[in-house]
Amino acid sequence: MFYGVLTPNGIDAVAEAGIEVRPYMFYPNPAQDQLRLQYSPDVQPKQIELYDLQGRLVRSQGSAFESFDMGQLPTGTYTMRVIMDDGQVFTDKVVKE
Repeated sequence: MFYGVLTPNGIDAVAEAGIEVRPYMFYPNPAQDQLRLQYSPDVQPKQIELYDLQGRLVRSQGSAFESFDMGQLPTGTYTMRVIMDDGQVFTDKVVKE
């Protein structure tokens, strides 16, 4: 596995056991109203999905991938799935304050 750090020139990856490279970063986490996403220049997102702890899809977004509106969601922990155009799927935990 690799640990990836998103830089202006792309991802700077360094080897580290047990950590998967993400071609994006998201912030702030925890979020209040907006979760911002920044992608490596060589990838294109297709869909962003947010699930509650019971596994229910609570939000899905297929455009405007730079931010994700969390303002109307209840406080809690969510699972975010980022689906890329090449079929890769990444999963992260996101906290809504």
